[in-house]
Amino acid sequence: MIRVVLAEDSPTLQELLRSLLEADSGIEVVGIACDGSEALALTRKKKPDVVVMDVNMPVMNGLEATRQIMSEVPTPIVIVSATLDVQEVEVSMAALDAGALTILPKPHGPGSDAFIVDSRRFVTAVKNMAGVKVVTRRRATIAPGKRSVEEPSLPVRVRLVAVAASTGGPMALGKILGELPQEYP
Repeated sequence: MIRVVLAEDSPTLQELLRSLLEADSGIEVVGIACDGSEALALTRKKKPDVVVMDVNMPVMNGLEATRQIMSEVPTPIVIVSATLDVQEVEVSMAALDAGALTILPKPHGPGSDAFIVDSRRFVTAVKNMAGVKVVTRRRATIAPGKRSVEEPSLPVRVRLVAVAASTGGPMALGKILGELPQEYP
């Protein structure tokens, strides 16, 4: 059974998303939050397999809640939003940078021709993301413009350093490389 915490401030959308998820016999919604702060508290308490998180919520938005969840109780997070164009690179990168695994549009309502396709896509994504292993993401503590990486003093000359990355990798690599001194070989 996949255990889900749902964070959505609209009662109507809460009910729609909950009913879509629970229509699948392999999914149980173990908690519903109305804002990001509640989502963080529920995630700490319930330890779900996946969190479905709206972006725009009161008290704490979905991106900040995602950052905090990933630094405190790493859990796969699916960001959903009705107001964002999921093709917009900036929004997608912000969600990935915060620690989300994917960003999806909210399914259209039952009166829409796209409802069945949207619903299947949403439930499938949640089920797929629930199986992804995630790790703790440390919160950035370095002030902008400050360097935290110093050139190592090694007894032998290092000829090559390799870094591998996957989802979220471009942002992580940007941070790593951005912290190296300009004269770093």
